[in-house]
Amino acid sequence: MQLSTEQLKTYAEKGFLLLPNWFSQLEVEIIKSELVALLARDTSNKVIEKDGNTVRSLLGPHLDSEFFRLLSEHPRLVEPAMQAIGSEVYVHAFRIHFKAAFDGDVWAWHQDYAYWDKVDGMPTARAITIIVFLNEVNEFNGPLFLIPRSHQENVINLIMKEEQQHPAYQDSPTWVSLMTTTEKYSTDKNTVAKLAQRYGLESAKGPAGTVLCIHPQCVHGSAPNISPFDRNIAVFGYNSVENIPVPVENPRPEFITGRNYTPIKPVSEGILLRS
Repeated sequence: MQLSTEQLKTYAEKGFLLLPNWFSQLEVEIIKSELVALLARDTSNKVIEKDGNTVRSLLGPHLDSEFFRLLSEHPRLVEPAMQAIGSEVYVHAFRIHFKAAFDGDVWAWHQDYAYWDKVDGMPTARAITIIVFLNEVNEFNGPLFLIPRSHQENVINLIMKEEQQHPAYQDSPTWVSLMTTTEKYSTDKNTVAKLAQRYGLESAKGPAGTVLCIHPQCVHGSAPNISPFDRNIAVFGYNSVENIPVPVENPRPEFITGRNYTPIKPVSEGILLRS
């Protein structure tokens, strides 16, 4: 499904674009039912909240599931990505983030490209993050906050925290610290305050099936979820096939950082319903 000229203009100017009801309620329910089966597996690609029980993220589900591989190649995701980037794309990252009712924790202010650059060796920000809402996202359950036009500032004033694990993660691999509340490359508070004063703040809300496209340099974050409503999202990072990362020391596992650079050929429009 192609974005209109006006939608592409909004994305270029603001650094993000909200697309309500991009997927149907039935398609969302199918995604959620497939997700239940994946969560039941005992795998190493889960990140748990500091409470030691609540799932925070499921990483690389397209590597474990044919259904989620097909979802990552869906035309309603891939075609907007190719339009925004101006080339064919591959999946650099795919993860499900869970912000559970009452227990979903904060995501610090950050830019996605800070991680893709510093940790993964991505040469430029010629990429895009596309999010699918798996629940209704409202003012109560920890919506994403975004600073419009902050993507024009490039990579800005990172807080480069020391490699240290919260006690809950002391026996976990070091990459886990990049996926928790103690994020290494967050945007410092003074910078966030100045950007918000200059450009304002917006929150991304909408029914399940809504899609949010974010420029990888757009500053964003989200508060804890103390409501009784889950806020789960599927997050896809698409990168240009003309922007392949350079080799880095101690690369992250492939379920975090994709290394299949084959250009995606979008699958058929009705693939989720047929699955």
